Amino acid sequence: MCYDCALARGHLPTLFAEFYSVLMKQSEYVAPRILLPVVACIALAAVDPAHGQPQDTPTHGFVSIGGGRQLGGHQFSANTSLQKFGETAELAIDYMPGQGGFLDVAGGVRVWHALALGVGFAQFNDTSGIDGIGSVPNPLFFNRPRNVSFEDTGFEHRQIGINISALYSIPLSDRLIVTISGGPTLFRLRQDLVTDVELGAATPPNFDNGEVIATTATSSNSTGWGGHFGVEGTYLLTEQLGVGAFVRVTAGSVDLATETTSAVVDVGGPQLGAALKLFF
Repeated sequence: MCYDCALARGHLPTLFAEFYSVLMKQSEYVAPRILLPVVACIALAAVDPAHGQPQDTPTHGFVSIGGGRQLGGHQFSANTSLQKFGETAELAIDYMPGQGGFLDVAGGVRVWHALALGVGFAQFNDTSGIDGIGSVPNPLFFNRPRNVSFEDTGFEHRQIGINISALYSIPLSDRLIVTISGGPTLFRLRQDLVTDVELGAATPPNFDNGEVIATTATSSNSTGWGGHFGVEGTYLLTEQLGVGAFVRVTAGSVDLATETTSAVVDVGGPQLGAALKLFF
C-alpha cells in the first residue's frame, strides 16, 4: 500500500466529520442530513483492507462536465430611497431567491502524488420574488407619509462561481476513487433590484392611503470572494472515462448597489450533483 493512501485512510473519519459539520451549518434541508452519513459509512467501509488494496491514480489530469441542484436560497434585504412628490420615499424590500439547477464544468492537473490543482465553473439561475414595506409621501400634504406594502415576482438572480481547488484523491479500488477538494471561490452575482415604484391614486378627503401598483427593476452586477469544500466519488468505466457524484458546500458574499438601492447578499449553498469525467 502506498504511503499517500495509508495517510488518507487514517484521516478519512476526521475529514468526513468536519465536512458533515460544515454542511449542517449551511443547510436546513433534510436531504443532506440523510445523504451524508450514508456516504460516509459507505466510504469508511470501502477503505477496509478486506475490500482490496488501493492503487495510485496513473492519470495526469482530468476534465469534467455535469450539473445538479443547489439547495436553499439566501433571502436578503435591501433599502431603497426614491424621490416622490418632492420628498423621499423609504422602502425596505426582502428578496427571496430559491433553489434550482446548476451547470458545472471543471478541470485539473496532478502536481504531486495524489494531489492536484483544479479550476471549476458553476452557474446557478433562479427567478426570485420580493416582499416590501415602507412609507411614501402624500401627494397633497407635506411631511405626512403614507404606509405601503407590496409584492412582486420575476426578479432575475444568477450566480457564477469560479472554484479554485486543491484536490486529494483516495483510490479505494481499481475503479472507485474518492476526491476531497476545497479552496477559494470567486462569485459573480447578477440580481434585479427595485429602482422605482409606481404609486396608485389616493382617495379623498385626506389621501392617506398608499398603494404600489408596479415596480421597476434594474440589473446589478458585482463580484465577491468566498470558499468551497466538497467530496466526490468517481467510478471508472474505462481507464480514461468515469462517472461521479459529489456533495459540495460553497459560501460567500457580494455587495450590490444602484443609485437608489444597496444590499449585501450571501451567495452559494449546499450542492448535490453528478458529472462525466475524462482522465488523461
